[in-house]
This record gives sequence, structure tokens and C-alpha cells, in this order.
Amino acid sequence: MNGLAQIAGCLLMYGIGRNTSLSIAPWRVLFIICGAITVLAGVGFFILMPNGPKDAWFLNAREREVLSLRMAEDREGGDKTSFSMVQLKETLRDPKAWVVFWFGILLTMQSPVLTFASLVIKSIGYTKLETLLYTAPSGAVQICLLWIGAGLVYIFPHQRSLVLLALIIPPLIGNVFLMKLDIGARWGLIVASWLVCYFLI
Repeated sequence: MNGLAQIAGCLLMYGIGRNTSLSIAPWRVLFIICGAITVLAGVGFFILMPNGPKDAWFLNAREREVLSLRMAEDREGGDKTSFSMVQLKETLRDPKAWVVFWFGILLTMQSPVLTFASLVIKSIGYTKLETLLYTAPSGAVQICLLWIGAGLVYIFPHQRSLVLLALIIPPLIGNVFLMKLDIGARWGLIVASWLVCYFLI
């Protein structure tokens, strides 16, 4: 989803930036469009998302029952509305919880990643709008490599660590190209920035 969002965002910003007939600043139009999409998504989520298995309109009676039983097993007693200091201390001492926390932090750091690719492409001599346009394919690279990874895990279900190590290779190649290529290798630097963006996301 991140890759699709990046492609759509770059193309949207490019289109707005090229429009010279706007009565307000392009960045304000972008905020209005993104804000409207967010509001619509929130309203849709509020209306369509059920509160629990009993309200899940898209499940039949048997599926609701099975889901309720599975959730009861996972939660060991259902929803808890009280705060537990014991569980907080246990979570703070759990290394897996910290790994998930930092994974979430690093996954949501989109702006620096987009800024990095933009800086690389802009330093070659492209305009701001051209930089936006040439940054968009990095999202497609992310999608392709993620699906390749998912396919490899499906084919080799017991070799997930090796698949992850293999997926590190393209970004490393991108880093090497960024360090070694001359500024005259314009498309080489652009493609390298796409590969590095996949690694950062």
C-alpha cells in the first residue's frame, strides 16, 4: 500500500503543480484533496467497520460463531476495559514488543524517504515538478520487490530468512551505485535512488 500511495501522491502533486489556473496555492489544493480523501475514508470506515463479530454484516452465522470463539481464545477472556500495570511492565520487558514498536516507527517515516529520493533526483538538475514525476516509480519498485518477496516465501516457506537476505541485495546495489556513479549518469542515479527507497521503507 505504501508503494501505491507514493505513486499516487507523486502523480497528484505533479498534476496540481502543473496546473496554472488554480486560484489558490498548489500546496493548499493538495491538502484539501488529501484531507477530503481522509475524511471520506474515515466516514466509510466508521459506517462499514463492525464493532465485533456479532455485527459483521459480511459474515454468515457460522463464520460469526467461529470468529467469536477464536477471538475469545486469543484474548483469554474477551475485551478488557481496565488498565493493567502488570501488563505494561511485562510489555516493556518484552524484546518482541520493542521490535514491533521500532518496526512501526521506521515504517511510518515516509517523509524522509521521499525527501531522500527527491534530493538525489533534484541534485542531478531536474526541476521540482520533474523531480516529483521521477520519484513516483520508486513506489512501483517497492510493490514489485514486495510481491517478489511474498512469492519467494510462498515457494520456499522454510527459508524466510534467506528470502529477506535476498531482498536486501537490490537496495545494497542501489547504495553502491549512488556512491560510485558520476553525476553525469542521470538515469543510473535515479534508478539507484528508487532501489534505496525500497530499503528505507
